[in-house]
Amino acid sequence: MSKKEVERYMKYNYPISFKIEDGDYFVWFEDLPGCWADGKTMEEAIANLELVKRDWIELALERGIKIPEPDELSRYSGKLLLRLPKDLHKKLVLAAKMNKTSINTYIISLLSSALSSAISQKTEIGKKDLGDLLEDNKSTFSTESEIGNEPSDYDYKYKISPKEYSEYIKGVEIEQIKYESGSFKIQNEDILNENSSVKIKYKRNAELVEILENSFTVKDKLSFSVIEKTSRKHIIDIKCSIIVNYKHPNGINEEIFEVFKNYNVPVNTWPYFREFVSSSITRMGLPPFTLPAWHTVK
Repeated sequence: MSKKEVERYMKYNYPISFKIEDGDYFVWFEDLPGCWADGKTMEEAIANLELVKRDWIELALERGIKIPEPDELSRYSGKLLLRLPKDLHKKLVLAAKMNKTSINTYIISLLSSALSSAISQKTEIGKKDLGDLLEDNKSTFSTESEIGNEPSDYDYKYKISPKEYSEYIKGVEIEQIKYESGSFKIQNEDILNENSSVKIKYKRNAELVEILENSFTVKDKLSFSVIEKTSRKHIIDIKCSIIVNYKHPNGINEEIFEVFKNYNVPVNTWPYFREFVSSSITRMGLPPFTLPAWHTVK
């Protein structure tokens, strides 16, 4: 990666998309997936986006990821030969005169308005359909984690007994919970129709990142996907990593952690992930959606 390469891509004028939520401005480049920023004003949001753009380009170049170039307007001349019925031509001329403008300007204003309306309507219909599909499939999304009271529930999976584990968790305290990273994207909306059916898929994987004498740190990687059943294409992908710092007089070992990561970690991280999924869904322009609470059956 060279500074010259970075500056070359920085000079490209990528189209910017934006939306306003609760008074905040959210802006992003459609051509650069995951490159977005926000701000209290449009100017602040765009300034922040330029900083993110530089980081995005540098990282892409370092990893050898192909950076798309913006659509070149130069391929379009701006001239269009259009044949009209004589009566429609006459109506356009009269309407332009009534609006005290040229027929060319009047036609451009009509086309711009109609095109914006058509695009907006198509987008809103797609968003509504996807929102309905999400809500319809929420009940099939299970977050239950079962933990038995009898040793027989453990024998074949864990090396620590329920009694030993119950004694251990009495000494566990949460020191800090924080987001490490997150991402979200929506794609393939065009394949959805009134007959579409989706599957909601959830994954999580907790790992120990640090063990000290009286404390330990866990990273929980969570993902939420909405998949169209027929094509198996992903419509929504949301990922999030959450760091939890725990305190315990005896730290933790691998045998205890095998149980801890399945039954205690999700109870702590799931509320944060629910909030991240909910806010991400909203930022995508979809109707409000909230995941069910995590249930641990004892």
